[in-house]
Amino acid sequence: MAEMVVEEMSTRKVSSVMELLCGKSYSKSTVSEACKELDKKVKEFRERELDGSYPFLVVDATYFKVRENGRVISKAFMVAFAVNTEGHREIIGARI
Repeated sequence: MAEMVVEEMSTRKVSSVMELLCGKSYSKSTVSEACKELDKKVKEFRERELDGSYPFLVVDATYFKVRENGRVISKAFMVAFAVNTEGHREIIGARI
């Protein structure tokens, strides 16, 4: 669902995916509120301060076929994760 919010999908499309995943339908206002909350969380994640040192950085991607402007194209979903000085992996970014 977070990916749908990041991609700015319509409320109707998000609602049908939620119905498919959860097995029940949701009102437009419920879907809208869920998207607003996710928008805040995505913004907080993207704008957070990265503390400490990261001696290792890895960026990986997976590709998805998506419909855009009436055409099906391939888009990458990239994830960056780093290993901090204590050896813990941390996702530091993700972008479509």
